[in-house]
Amino acid sequence: MLMGLNHDQFVLVQRGTKTIEIRLYDEKRSQLKIGHKILFTDLENDKQIMVSVKQLYKFATFADLYAQFNGAKVGSNSTDNIEKMVNDTYEMVDCKN
Repeated sequence: MLMGLNHDQFVLVQRGTKTIEIRLYDEKRSQLKIGHKILFTDLENDKQIMVSVKQLYKFATFADLYAQFNGAKVGSNSTDNIEKMVNDTYEMVDCKN
């Protein structure tokens, strides 16, 4: 499956710092299974990296997700609190619309 990533998030995946990608569980993502491959494309420079799906998590809210994982694993600063990570998530969504 092909998915785009903003440059800063792509670099974190490439470095192995970000190990959890957050996506809404829409029709496309509902097809993903453990073991599937995802080809991430850097939206800034079209570089690509292939990753394997190791686990799938489903949460009712972003706050529930962020309560479970360290910020660095999801592409935030390790010192960010849950409220900041949720606010940052909605800001990224607003920027894309």
